[in-house]
Amino acid sequence: MNEDENVFLYLVSYIIKRHQKSVYLFDSVKNCSEWDYVVKLWSPLIEELFDGANNLRAKWGDTVVEPANEDGTANLKIDVRVILDKVLQMRNVEYDVSSGEFSKYNPGNLKYQADRCKVMIEGRSIINQFSCHGVNIYNIPILQICGSELYMLEVSLVALGLYVGNKRNSFSLVNAWKNFEILSELVKNLLKFRNECMEIGDLLKDI
Repeated sequence: MNEDENVFLYLVSYIIKRHQKSVYLFDSVKNCSEWDYVVKLWSPLIEELFDGANNLRAKWGDTVVEPANEDGTANLKIDVRVILDKVLQMRNVEYDVSSGEFSKYNPGNLKYQADRCKVMIEGRSIINQFSCHGVNIYNIPILQICGSELYMLEVSLVALGLYVGNKRNSFSLVNAWKNFEILSELVKNLLKFRNECMEIGDLLKDI
Protein backbone atom coordinates (compact mmCIF):
# COMPACT_ATOMS: atom_id res chain seq x y z
CA MET A 1 0.00 0.00 0.00
CA ASN A 2 1.11 3.58 -0.61
CA GLU A 3 1.26 6.27 2.07
CA ASP A 4 -2.19 7.69 1.36
CA GLU A 5 -3.75 4.24 1.65
CA ASN A 6 -2.00 3.66 4.98
CA VAL A 7 -3.21 6.98 6.36
CA PHE A 8 -6.71 6.34 5.02
CA LEU A 9 -6.95 3.02 6.86
CA TYR A 10 -5.52 4.49 10.04
CA LEU A 11 -7.99 7.39 10.09
CA VAL A 12 -10.98 5.14 9.36
CA SER A 13 -10.02 2.75 12.15
CA TYR A 14 -9.25 5.65 14.50
CA ILE A 15 -12.71 7.22 14.05
CA ILE A 16 -14.42 3.86 14.56
CA LYS A 17 -12.33 3.23 17.68
CA ARG A 18 -13.23 6.63 19.14
CA HIS A 19 -16.90 5.79 18.69
CA GLN A 20 -16.34 2.58 20.62
CA LYS A 21 -14.09 3.98 23.37
CA SER A 22 -15.35 7.57 23.80
CA VAL A 23 -19.07 7.35 23.15
CA TYR A 24 -19.75 10.51 25.20
CA LEU A 25 -17.95 12.67 22.61
CA PHE A 26 -20.73 11.92 20.13
CA ASP A 27 -23.65 12.35 22.53
CA SER A 28 -25.16 15.84 22.26
CA VAL A 29 -26.66 15.47 25.75
CA LYS A 30 -23.21 15.20 27.38
CA ASN A 31 -21.56 18.50 28.29
CA CYS A 32 -18.16 18.09 26.62
CA SER A 33 -15.77 21.04 26.49
CA GLU A 34 -13.93 22.40 23.48
CA TRP A 35 -10.72 20.81 24.72
CA ASP A 36 -12.39 17.44 25.21
CA TYR A 37 -12.87 17.41 21.46
CA VAL A 38 -9.44 18.85 20.66
CA VAL A 39 -7.42 16.54 22.92
CA LYS A 40 -9.43 13.32 22.69
CA LEU A 41 -10.70 13.41 19.12
CA TRP A 42 -9.18 15.85 16.66
CA SER A 43 -5.53 16.39 17.63
CA PRO A 44 -4.50 12.70 17.22
CA LEU A 45 -6.30 12.64 13.88
CA ILE A 46 -4.66 15.82 12.58
CA GLU A 47 -1.22 14.81 13.87
CA GLU A 48 -1.46 11.52 11.99
CA LEU A 49 -2.69 13.32 8.89
CA PHE A 50 0.43 15.50 8.76
CA ASP A 51 2.94 12.97 10.05
CA GLY A 52 5.85 13.10 7.59
CA ALA A 53 4.04 15.50 5.26
CA ASN A 54 6.97 17.32 3.63
CA ASN A 55 8.15 19.39 6.61
CA LEU A 56 4.62 20.44 7.51
CA ARG A 57 3.42 20.23 11.10
CA ALA A 58 0.46 21.25 13.18
CA LYS A 59 1.15 23.91 15.81
CA TRP A 60 -1.40 23.92 18.62
CA GLY A 61 -2.64 26.23 21.31
CA ASP A 62 -3.69 29.80 20.52
CA THR A 63 -0.47 30.83 18.77
CA VAL A 64 -0.13 33.92 16.62
CA VAL A 65 1.29 34.41 13.15
CA GLU A 66 4.90 35.53 12.96
CA PRO A 67 6.15 37.86 11.66
CA ALA A 68 3.40 40.37 12.31
CA ASN A 69 1.02 41.08 9.46
CA GLU A 70 0.86 44.64 8.21
CA ASP A 71 -2.95 44.44 8.13
CA GLY A 72 -3.09 44.14 11.92
CA THR A 73 -4.16 40.49 12.10
CA ALA A 74 -1.05 39.36 13.97
CA ASN A 75 -2.91 39.40 17.28
CA LEU A 76 -5.38 36.74 16.17
CA LYS A 77 -4.76 33.65 18.27
CA ILE A 78 -5.31 30.53 16.18
CA ASP A 79 -6.21 27.15 17.74
CA VAL A 80 -4.17 25.15 15.22
CA ARG A 81 -1.89 26.33 12.44
CA VAL A 82 -0.44 24.14 9.71
CA ILE A 83 3.04 25.49 9.19
CA LEU A 84 6.12 24.88 7.08
CA ASP A 85 9.47 25.15 8.88
CA LYS A 86 12.39 26.68 7.01
CA VAL A 87 15.85 27.53 8.30
CA LEU A 88 16.93 30.97 7.12
CA GLN A 89 20.17 32.57 8.29
CA MET A 90 20.60 30.02 11.06
CA ARG A 91 17.12 30.48 12.54
CA ASN A 92 13.82 28.71 12.06
CA VAL A 93 11.09 30.61 10.26
CA GLU A 94 7.48 29.42 10.26
CA TYR A 95 5.27 29.90 7.21
CA ASP A 96 1.55 29.31 7.60
CA VAL A 97 -0.19 27.22 4.95
CA SER A 98 -3.55 26.66 6.71
CA SER A 99 -5.32 27.01 10.03
CA GLY A 100 -8.28 25.81 12.07
CA GLU A 101 -10.57 26.87 14.89
CA PHE A 102 -12.32 24.63 17.41
CA SER A 103 -15.35 24.95 19.63
CA LYS A 104 -17.58 22.63 21.59
CA TYR A 105 -20.63 21.06 19.98
CA ASN A 106 -23.38 23.61 19.27
CA PRO A 107 -21.32 26.61 20.48
CA GLY A 108 -24.00 29.23 19.84
CA ASN A 109 -24.29 31.64 16.95
CA LEU A 110 -21.90 34.28 18.33
CA LYS A 111 -18.99 31.86 18.85
CA TYR A 112 -19.71 30.06 15.58
CA GLN A 113 -19.66 33.27 13.55
CA ALA A 114 -16.62 34.64 15.41
CA ASP A 115 -14.61 31.49 14.63
CA ARG A 116 -15.75 31.56 11.01
CA CYS A 117 -14.57 35.16 10.65
CA LYS A 118 -11.28 34.36 12.38
CA VAL A 119 -10.32 31.51 10.04
CA MET A 120 -11.38 33.53 7.00
CA ILE A 121 -9.16 36.43 8.09
CA GLU A 122 -6.31 33.98 8.70
CA GLY A 123 -6.78 32.53 5.22
CA ARG A 124 -6.57 36.00 3.74
CA SER A 125 -3.42 36.69 5.76
CA ILE A 126 -1.79 33.51 4.41
CA ILE A 127 -2.48 34.59 0.83
CA ASN A 128 -0.97 38.01 1.62
CA GLN A 129 2.05 36.36 3.26
CA PHE A 130 2.72 34.41 0.08
CA SER A 131 2.30 37.53 -2.03
CA CYS A 132 4.95 39.34 0.04
CA HIS A 133 7.38 36.57 -0.94
CA GLY A 134 6.53 36.84 -4.63
CA VAL A 135 4.46 33.64 -4.65
CA ASN A 136 1.01 33.83 -6.19
CA ILE A 137 -1.56 31.57 -4.60
CA TYR A 138 -5.29 32.12 -4.83
CA ASN A 139 -6.94 29.48 -2.63
CA ILE A 140 -6.25 28.49 0.98
CA PRO A 141 -8.06 25.53 2.59
CA ILE A 142 -9.05 26.02 6.23
CA LEU A 143 -11.00 24.14 8.91
CA GLN A 144 -13.69 25.02 11.41
CA ILE A 145 -14.64 22.31 13.89
CA CYS A 146 -17.57 22.36 16.32
CA GLY A 147 -17.44 19.33 18.58
CA SER A 148 -17.67 16.36 16.22
CA GLU A 149 -18.80 18.53 13.29
CA LEU A 150 -16.22 19.34 10.60
CA TYR A 151 -16.55 22.28 8.21
CA MET A 152 -14.08 22.38 5.33
CA LEU A 153 -13.72 25.94 4.05
CA GLU A 154 -11.58 27.94 1.66
CA VAL A 155 -10.55 31.55 1.18
CA SER A 156 -10.00 32.64 -2.41
CA LEU A 157 -8.44 35.75 -3.94
CA VAL A 158 -10.79 36.37 -6.86
CA ALA A 159 -9.65 39.87 -7.84
CA LEU A 160 -7.16 42.46 -6.63
CA GLY A 161 -8.05 43.08 -2.98
CA LEU A 162 -11.20 40.95 -3.17
CA TYR A 163 -11.30 37.80 -1.03
CA VAL A 164 -14.19 35.34 -0.93
CA GLY A 165 -14.84 32.65 1.68
CA ASN A 166 -16.75 29.49 0.81
CA LYS A 167 -17.75 26.24 2.46
CA ARG A 168 -16.52 23.24 0.50
CA ASN A 169 -17.95 20.43 2.59
CA SER A 170 -19.24 19.54 6.02
CA PHE A 171 -19.27 16.24 7.87
CA SER A 172 -20.64 14.93 11.14
CA LEU A 173 -18.70 12.22 12.95
CA VAL A 174 -21.79 11.32 14.98
CA ASN A 175 -23.14 8.83 12.45
CA ALA A 176 -20.20 8.54 10.04
CA TRP A 177 -18.95 5.30 11.56
CA LYS A 178 -22.28 3.61 10.80
CA ASN A 179 -22.06 4.44 7.09
CA PHE A 180 -18.79 3.51 5.41
CA GLU A 181 -19.58 5.61 2.36
CA ILE A 182 -19.86 8.76 4.48
CA LEU A 183 -16.82 7.81 6.57
CA SER A 184 -14.78 7.11 3.45
CA GLU A 185 -15.77 10.45 1.91
CA LEU A 186 -14.83 12.26 5.12
CA VAL A 187 -11.36 10.70 5.24
CA LYS A 188 -10.79 11.28 1.52
CA ASN A 189 -11.57 14.96 2.02
CA LEU A 190 -9.12 15.15 4.93
CA LEU A 191 -6.44 13.61 2.72
CA LYS A 192 -7.28 16.12 -0.01
CA PHE A 193 -6.90 18.91 2.56
CA ARG A 194 -3.48 17.57 3.58
CA ASN A 195 -2.34 17.24 -0.04
CA GLU A 196 -3.40 20.81 -0.80
CA CYS A 197 -1.40 22.00 2.21
CA MET A 198 1.61 20.06 0.92
CA GLU A 199 1.26 21.66 -2.51
CA ILE A 200 1.11 25.10 -0.92
CA GLY A 201 4.16 24.31 1.19
CA ASP A 202 6.07 23.23 -1.92
CA LEU A 203 5.64 26.75 -3.34
CA LEU A 204 7.66 28.13 -0.42
CA LYS A 205 10.60 25.78 -0.66
CA ASP A 206 12.56 27.94 -3.10
CA ILE A 207 12.12 31.21 -1.20
